[in-house]
Amino acid sequence: MRLHQRHLSLGTAASALIVAVAALVPAAPVRLAVVPLERGPMQTFEESCARCHGTNGENYGTEFGRHLSDSELRKVTREMADGPGAVQLDTRALDAQVALHRAWILREPFVAWVKSSRSGWSGEVSPGTKLTARAGGKPIAVKMDGTRWSISKAATAPVLTARVGSRQVTLDLAKAAHTHTKPLPKSKTR
Repeated sequence: MRLHQRHLSLGTAASALIVAVAALVPAAPVRLAVVPLERGPMQTFEESCARCHGTNGENYGTEFGRHLSDSELRKVTREMADGPGAVQLDTRALDAQVALHRAWILREPFVAWVKSSRSGWSGEVSPGTKLTARAGGKPIAVKMDGTRWSISKAATAPVLTARVGSRQVTLDLAKAAHTHTKPLPKSKTR
């Protein structure tokens, strides 16, 4: 019996040691299929388009884009970037710029992820937005500085929720680098 108890206590001690060592080893970094944008679409717009269209598109007016189909919005955005905006947009940057314009058309907040580092994630958000985040089902703190947000690294990819008034959108960093990835609903155009 004593031999069995000694063996049991050694096994328990070994298990406790393994758990203690595992707690000291840093968690593996979160690997995502999605990567952040190379440049924020809001920053690109402010630097290349705002001189004519106003900060955050304020010169567009209330009917902006309501008559455009999603493919027309994409075409106009490409033409404006290539022409007066004088900014080259690769496919991913054009997708993000079109998404930003979709958010403006729908009068919804926009969120983009533009940086990932060992310490966390950061990006852009529409002015006046209340941004919250959750990772692994638990709330995590969001630091805001104007239209810039940042959050500390978590064990799982965060899900961001952006609210302006009654409008709300969600960005899951495991699935996308920005909100408004789906084409405009036909009821919002024409």
